[in-house]
Amino acid sequence: MRPTNIVFILTDNQDAWTLACCGNPDIRTPNIDRLAAEGVCFTHAQSSDPVCSPTRATFLAGLIPCMTSGKGGGTKLRRHVPNASSSPLAL
Repeated sequence: MRPTNIVFILTDNQDAWTLACCGNPDIRTPNIDRLAAEGVCFTHAQSSDPVCSPTRATFLAGLIPCMTSGKGGGTKLRRHVPNASSSPLAL
């Protein structure tokens, strides 16, 4: 079995109302629309934090924001959680 390739694209400050593929007729987002049409589009997703950096840290580390200290900026995950297995390492 061949390994699966995964491309994870996380846009910044993006909500469904800001995308044409989610029904907004006033905004043009052709590249995101094409990705949504040809890939997987999560329509009922939740975020671990309202701020982008802790949310990204959660996805990459698999830990809740308070464990990655993502809100402080310049996160040093290995210092706070030395045995964490991040998504890139797991893949």
